[in-house]
Amino acid sequence: MEASTKELDRIISGRHITIVLQPIFDPSRSRIVAYEALTRGPADSPLHAPLDLFAAAGAAERLPELEQLCLSEAMEHFVEL
Repeated sequence: MEASTKELDRIISGRHITIVLQPIFDPSRSRIVAYEALTRGPADSPLHAPLDLFAAAGAAERLPELEQLCLSEAMEHFVEL
């Protein structure tokens, strides 16, 4: 098994992603109108950068699984706002 595939398995099975909700501000209304969910792999991982993380998931045909994890984590963070 390729190293990035093993790392991807570790990240997905352990839910080791970081989600940051970036507010989108509408200056004409002077308020936040939405949030963008930003995803990163673990800081100590070769799949930390989102491009690398999603490319590895695509190559391993696990993109839907990673996207579901990201959506789930983003919704949990959003509820905490």
